[in-house]
Amino acid sequence: MSSEPFKSRFQVAAEKVVLPPAENTYAILTWRLGLLSPGNRWYPVLQRYVCYLAASINAMGGNSSTITPSPVGIGPSGGGVHPGPGPIGHGREEFTGKVTGLVYDRFGDFEGFLLLTEAGHERVFHSAEAEIEALVRFAWIDRVVISVLVREGHPERPVSIILRRAP
Repeated sequence: MSSEPFKSRFQVAAEKVVLPPAENTYAILTWRLGLLSPGNRWYPVLQRYVCYLAASINAMGGNSSTITPSPVGIGPSGGGVHPGPGPIGHGREEFTGKVTGLVYDRFGDFEGFLLLTEAGHERVFHSAEAEIEALVRFAWIDRVVISVLVREGHPERPVSIILRRAP
């Protein structure tokens, strides 16, 4: 047995400094929790940590309920933070299904993706962002069910993407 005293480190900083990384971590860990089977031995451990993190975010003045799960975190543009009070409404539409293809132009630049909705319709979404490409590529390869939110009048431009469930 070691006679060395117990050591611990705590980050002490203003809430405005600590809150963004905590929200980012929360987005990533809630996404990862959604991929784990409840029978996995690490599921209750991660679930408890996510609950502690949510309480911490809320105590610092944030709102953990507005942060959507994301494998890349919330990012500088707030990619994992939900735009508004709910997934649908306020001029938004939602399409849920699986990615069936990635679209590239003749130069190999990412242009968008195809989604086969749960209703059986194929939809085309346009985006040139590398982060969107990485996200939908992950969803395509791992067959993850996603929801794509768009604004009414612009049904081809994703506003938000929600990872719903693994196959």
